[in-house]
Amino acid sequence: MSKLAIIGLGYVGLPVASTFCESGREIVGYDIDLARIAEIQSGVDKTSQVNAVKMGKLSSVVTNDADELQGCREWIIIVQTGLKPDATPDISAVLNAAHTIAPMIKSGDLVVLSSTVPIGFTESEFLPILEGRSGLVAGQDFDLAYAPERFDPGNTVNSLATITKIISGFNAQALTRASELYRPVVQGMIEASSIKAAEASRLLENSQRDINIAFLNDAARILKGWNLDTSDVLEIAQTKWNWLSFRPGLAGGHCIPVHTHYLREAAVKAGVSPAVTGLVRETNEAMPGRIADACMEGLARRGLQGQPMITVLGISYKENVSHVRGSAAVVLVRALISRGCKVQIVDPLVRDADLAVVHGLSLVRPDAQRQGDAVIVAVAHRQFAESGWAAVMPLVLPRGGLIVDLHGILPRDAVPAGVDLWRL
Repeated sequence: MSKLAIIGLGYVGLPVASTFCESGREIVGYDIDLARIAEIQSGVDKTSQVNAVKMGKLSSVVTNDADELQGCREWIIIVQTGLKPDATPDISAVLNAAHTIAPMIKSGDLVVLSSTVPIGFTESEFLPILEGRSGLVAGQDFDLAYAPERFDPGNTVNSLATITKIISGFNAQALTRASELYRPVVQGMIEASSIKAAEASRLLENSQRDINIAFLNDAARILKGWNLDTSDVLEIAQTKWNWLSFRPGLAGGHCIPVHTHYLREAAVKAGVSPAVTGLVRETNEAMPGRIADACMEGLARRGLQGQPMITVLGISYKENVSHVRGSAAVVLVRALISRGCKVQIVDPLVRDADLAVVHGLSLVRPDAQRQGDAVIVAVAHRQFAESGWAAVMPLVLPRGGLIVDLHGILPRDAVPAGVDLWRL
C-alpha cells in the first residue's frame, strides 16, 4: 500500500493522521510549525485530541522536513483556513501547501484537499498550482478529490471514524479513489455530485448554526424588553417536535463565523446580493459588546463608581476545549477593557502561552486571583457547570456583586445574598 502524506497537524489534522496510523497505513505527517512537530515528537498534544498511546505511534512519523514527503503517493491537505482582517477568506495556508507538494506529485498520485475553502476554490485556484508546478494534468496524470473534514474538538462521540464522510472528485476515477482511501477509517460516506457541491455543503453546515444562534440572540433582546428569561421561553418552545436546539450567546470559533463569511463571499462572486448572511454576522458579532454594555449597566444599578474589577470565566472558543483561536470570549474581554474595566481571565483548560501568542492576553494564576465586582461565565466548561455557585462566589467581593451567566448553568433558586444575576 502506498505511503500517505498528511499535510497539516493542527487540531484537525493530528486526529486524522492518528486515525490513519491506527488503521495500519504508512503515513508521514508534515507541518511547518517547528514547535508543533517538537511537541508531537515528545508525545504531547496541546489540543488534547489524541491520547498518549496514539501519540507514541505518531512521534516517529511526523516531520517539518518537506524532503521526507518524497516517497508519498497519496496526499491529504488539511491546513488551517480563516479570515483576513477585512473578513474575506484567508486561504494562504492551502496555497502554500499546494506549492510545497506540487513538485513532488507523480503520475498516478491522489491528492485530496480537506480544508474548508470557498466555493470553486479547489478547481479554480488549488488545481492550477498543482498542474503548473508538477507539469501533470488532473484527471489524466493524477487524481484530485475534495473531502472536507467534519470535526468538533471536544466531541468524543462524533469523530472521523463515526461521522458520514463527504467525498467528491474531479472525475469518476478520483471519486472512486477517494472512497477507497477513506473506506477503512470511516463508517459511512456520501458522494457529492461535484467538488463545488461538497465545498458548498461544508459552508452551509456551519452557516446554518450561525443563523440559528443569531435568531436567538435577536429574540433574547426582544424577550429582555418584556422582562422574560430566554431559558424559560426556550424550555417551553423546545417541546415542539421540530424545534431545533440552539441557544443565544457568543458565536465564535474556527468554523461558524468563518464559514458564514465564506458563504457571503461566494454570493458576491456569483453576483448575488445575500439577504441573510450579512445580518447574521452583524448580529452575532455585536453580542460581545452588548454583553459588556449589559454588565456595565448592571454595575451602575448597584451604584458602582470607578473602574470595575471583572472576572471572565472561560476564554476558549467553546466549552471543554483548550483552543482559543476565534474565541468570541476574547472579543468580550477586549470590549470590557475598552469600557474601562479591569479584567482577570480564568480558564482551567487553556494554556497561558497559547493565549499570549494568539491574542496577547494572559490568564491569572490561581494564587493571584482577586475578588471583584462582577463575574461573567463566558464559557460553560464542565468544571464550572459542576461547581455551580462555588466556582463563582470566591471571585466576588464579600458585599456581593453582579453575575452574568451566559449559559444558564447557575441555579436560579440558589442565588446567594447580595448577588444580582443577569442571564440572556
